[in-house]
Amino acid sequence: MLRTFICCWALFISAEASAESLHIAVASNFADSARKIAERFRTTSGHEINVSSASSGKLYAQIRHGAPFDIFLSADADKPELLAQEYPETQFSLYTYALGRVVLWCPERCKAPLTDLQSGRLKPLAIANPRVAPYGKASMEVLNHLGVSSVTQVQGENISQAYRFIASGSAPIGFIARAQVRKMNDQTHWLAPRELHAPIRQRGVITPKGLKNPAALQFMNFLKSDDIQKFIQQQGYDAADE
Repeated sequence: MLRTFICCWALFISAEASAESLHIAVASNFADSARKIAERFRTTSGHEINVSSASSGKLYAQIRHGAPFDIFLSADADKPELLAQEYPETQFSLYTYALGRVVLWCPERCKAPLTDLQSGRLKPLAIANPRVAPYGKASMEVLNHLGVSSVTQVQGENISQAYRFIASGSAPIGFIARAQVRKMNDQTHWLAPRELHAPIRQRGVITPKGLKNPAALQFMNFLKSDDIQKFIQQQGYDAADE
């Protein structure tokens, strides 16, 4: 019995020693999904996961200034690719984990969001800041295609803040991620056709710091698994093309 106890204790010590702490920087549109994926990963791997969310532009700037993130899950492809260009040793880890879709959401005061946007009846229009948030950039491309880019706007730092403007009533209508309305089963939204904006190709990359953390590569492989890719699609994203 003593021998059995010693063996079990040795296994416990080994598992504890191999457990890592992983810090993930994730674009705000994917934060809820990332936390659910992180919990699944923690359950199967034993690694502790910390998830921080903000706009992709803000996270990219933080990483370049030494923020202690192991993985960067952006809402676009540009910023992870720029990071990989600066640190070529990370290029192998680049991965498109989801394709985002943008929707026009009007939860209370309209039944035909696109018609009400084009009529100018509802304002201001909430969008994420197109200078730092990929969903904001896609929203502006949609507005330009529709010929209504001059509509009065209130800009959030990221897509989550744009969502809060609308949910609180500060803006009656606005552009958010499809994943945000998907979880509410809200029908008062218009899905922007893909041809109205450049693809929102959400890419991830292991940071230079993350290369020293074995859990980072494990998480990226976990993200690529069929089960997790199916889960991501259920959250309101289109399937990644790689």
